[in-house]
Amino acid sequence: MAFMANQNQQISLDDSTFCMSDRACIFVHKSWAEAFSKHIISKINEEPFTVLYSDNPASRSYTHVSIIIGMFILKHLFDHTDDDIFESMLFDVRYQYNLHTPRFTEQPISDRMLSLFRERLYDYEQKTGIDLLKDETESLADAFVSMLVSAARQNGWTTLWWRPAAKR
Repeated sequence: MAFMANQNQQISLDDSTFCMSDRACIFVHKSWAEAFSKHIISKINEEPFTVLYSDNPASRSYTHVSIIIGMFILKHLFDHTDDDIFESMLFDVRYQYNLHTPRFTEQPISDRMLSLFRERLYDYEQKTGIDLLKDETESLADAFVSMLVSAARQNGWTTLWWRPAAKR
């Protein structure tokens, strides 16, 4: 498989979100999907993962690393199995929205995609001692904090987080 960076970080006119009712769009934009998309997915650095792919541009294409890493993060955040995250990507517009895939008629994933990617990561780590997935998720720590603060402000949780302790 040849590596190709994900240049599609913005919503397109083909997105299925444009077919949703205004009410449904409001729910998607107020859900965790909006914050996750803005603060996490857009910050994923795909470049370190080029070593897992062929240099031959004639090789078949693959699912973008940002989508796969996003799926791994969501899988662990929501305690999903591989099958759960696969089904969520197929049927839940929030997952598609936050991973920038609603424009696809067919979601760019397969039921074996995560296990195959895990296998490549494992083989690379055995050869080099470098855990690419761990390094990337650790580099996203500030983005996670930013996402949580943004979600707290959006949902009015700031008084719970920032209020000084009451004096007794």
